[in-house]
Amino acid sequence: VGAAGAAWDGRRWLPLGGAGVRRAVPVPPVGVAHLRNDTPILVTIVSYRDEQCGRTLASIFTQARHPERIRVALFEQRQTGDTGCVASYC
Repeated sequence: VGAAGAAWDGRRWLPLGGAGVRRAVPVPPVGVAHLRNDTPILVTIVSYRDEQCGRTLASIFTQARHPERIRVALFEQRQTGDTGCVASYC
């Protein structure tokens, strides 16, 4: 059983920040979808009253090599009077 301040390395719990804690390694891709130019790319954004969210959306699409492949899942929490992420993007 793990504890707060510890990370599982696949064999044992290691204290965070201690010697021997390895950096996270991305999971390697499965299959060949990442090699094709028609594979959709899902970007998930969780936003809590973020005034920069619209700029983030713009950046995602303007910097993408294949913006037509981008799909965005946006979860937004705001208060009455806040400008929504999509509204500030459009």
